[in-house]
Amino acid sequence: MRTHAVPAIVSLLALAATSGAVSAQSRAPIQPKLGNWEVTQELTPEQVASIADVPPRILERMGFDPVAKTVRTTLCLNKQTMSRWEERDRELRESGKAQCGDPAYTAAGDAMTMTLECTAPVALRMRTEYRFNGARDAYTYENEVTIHPGAQPVTQKVRGSARRIGDC
Repeated sequence: MRTHAVPAIVSLLALAATSGAVSAQSRAPIQPKLGNWEVTQELTPEQVASIADVPPRILERMGFDPVAKTVRTTLCLNKQTMSRWEERDRELRESGKAQCGDPAYTAAGDAMTMTLECTAPVALRMRTEYRFNGARDAYTYENEVTIHPGAQPVTQKVRGSARRIGDC
């Protein structure tokens, strides 16, 4: 996977992990409100360097802000979206293409931590810490993904925020 694609994917995974993208028995204990969400991912200097040769029009479509060094994505979070995520999760698990355990959650107050481990198609461990506001219409997150593509693991840390911007 290309390095510059990782931020957007991690942002979507972060939102999906909190919204029930997995089986009902392993849903997150803290759920964001349904609606249209804007997710802003802060890019590390390495991530910014990795997209230096990407044409500006593509960076603009990715939601890249060169001044703030962020990627901004919008996503409609509703019952249909969650149902599609659950269906894709089920299909991937049944196909054997993705071999992941169910996410594990801990929550206290407005804070939640989610961990997920996979063995295929590549071994990885993801840990995300969320801090929600009381209304559940905004949160910040810190995500750490360690991938084991070979002998040396690669760890990437990302931070960001999300806020509900209206109805879908």
